[in-house]
Amino acid sequence: MRRAMRHVRSLRGDLYVLSNMARNVEYNMKDAYPELTEQIPYIQRVIRAEEERFARTIDVGLKKLEEDLDKAKITSSWWRLRPLI
Repeated sequence: MRRAMRHVRSLRGDLYVLSNMARNVEYNMKDAYPELTEQIPYIQRVIRAEEERFARTIDVGLKKLEEDLDKAKITSSWWRLRPLI
């Protein structure tokens, strides 16, 4: 699920797609799984909560990555300026 969320975010920027797609899954699968109809509100809440948690995880991770890349730029320029012995 998180892999799908990551791809959706990279394509659209909007991470909250899977919880909305739950209705489509319910519509297409209700004959095989009739319990989906009564459980769809719960399923959507669970998926939405996971989307929100993962959005925070991605935001924190990207911020950390940017900070580390900035540090690496400083470090790599230091290595380029250092004479080889």
